[in-house]
Amino acid sequence: MKRRTIGPAFERSPAERFSEWARRNFLTLLSALAATAVWWFIINWLSDRFLNFLAGKEDDPAFSSQDPLWIAVKIIGSFILAIVICKTRAK
Repeated sequence: MKRRTIGPAFERSPAERFSEWARRNFLTLLSALAATAVWWFIINWLSDRFLNFLAGKEDDPAFSSQDPLWIAVKIIGSFILAIVICKTRAK
């Protein structure tokens, strides 16, 4: 009968594996960060400028980027965008 083992004594921790992955994919993480920043700027411009222009209320804005709806769109959209970029470009 063979004795069972639990694995190698010095297995890498999840933090070490993530650190190695981050070193290999630094440009992917940087591009995901840049894309999320551009997403925030687009949503801010859309809600603060464009929608108020369409509504004809440039002086008295009807829409604001600080509304909970637009904040949720920015957070959820940037999270999805970062995941998609990291999944498609990561090695």
